[in-house]
Amino acid sequence: MEGGVNLVNPSSSPVSGKLDFISETGSVVYSKQEVIPALGRTAILTTEVIPQGQRWGYWRFSGDGGVAALLSLNRMELGTPSWMAMAIPVDTATQVTTTQVHEQNESPTILYAPQYASGGGYTSVLDIVNLEDASTSLSLELIGDDGAAIGSTGSVTLPPRGSTQISSPSIFGITAGTELIQGYVKVQSVSGRFAGWVWFSDPAAENFGSALRFVETGLTTTLFSQVAQDDLYYTGLAALNPNSQAATVTVTVYNTNGSVVASGSTDIPAGGRISKLLFQLVGTFPDMTKGYFKVASTLPVVSFAMFGTNTFEVLAAVPPQVASGK
Repeated sequence: MEGGVNLVNPSSSPVSGKLDFISETGSVVYSKQEVIPALGRTAILTTEVIPQGQRWGYWRFSGDGGVAALLSLNRMELGTPSWMAMAIPVDTATQVTTTQVHEQNESPTILYAPQYASGGGYTSVLDIVNLEDASTSLSLELIGDDGAAIGSTGSVTLPPRGSTQISSPSIFGITAGTELIQGYVKVQSVSGRFAGWVWFSDPAAENFGSALRFVETGLTTTLFSQVAQDDLYYTGLAALNPNSQAATVTVTVYNTNGSVVASGSTDIPAGGRISKLLFQLVGTFPDMTKGYFKVASTLPVVSFAMFGTNTFEVLAAVPPQVASGK
């Protein structure tokens, strides 16, 4: 199998647009007009479009309707034998993709990478894209679960429409070791708009790995549509509080009948984060491989769920959902 991008048209009308692959220097190295049939899909393989020797860049789709995108990355193409994938959902309100929302509206100056882990068997990679036609400078701050800064503030300057991949924790003035250092990253632009993703895996990216998009704002009520907690699987929750006041978060687990299985509350300090297994938040509950859980907070928080095997061979990071119509 090879890496690439899949574009899905969820509407009842065809979508026409242009798909570009842009190098880290901001140059368009591939461009193709695409017409995606109603309720149809198109797939482009990385090896078909990216010149030999081109190690990194990003995809951009601009069209006359909304699409959902799935980016798959075969890291053997980058010298490492593993797979990762990133789903970018359609924005039905504006009928454009998430990337295009940043293109068309004034972007926030602050985005959050909700997970960053280094050392102790983990590594993290930050991918950042400059959405402006001018160069832009960014500051990056690693913040621990207690809300305190870890190491020093890093900085990077991106060329017009360029991108960068930050794979070393040295940007924060720290060195990966046997002890786990984890938290989240606050990325702020001096001027201009940007987008990004964080990838995290084992150091060799051979056993497990997952990815999350940078997030702008938090939510007060979110849903996660799966619970898997038994001898084989675990479910966890990470949530960061970007506010200047403490937030109280209540987690409630439901079975497939909609009945409450367990519930519990915890406080997240201002600027802090929690990262715990589900039973650590709600107390002991029976083994489950079905069901869902809800997160309700007194202040908007940025959260995601973690699903994996207890042997650490599988890891999936899942962004939250909101109820239909919200």
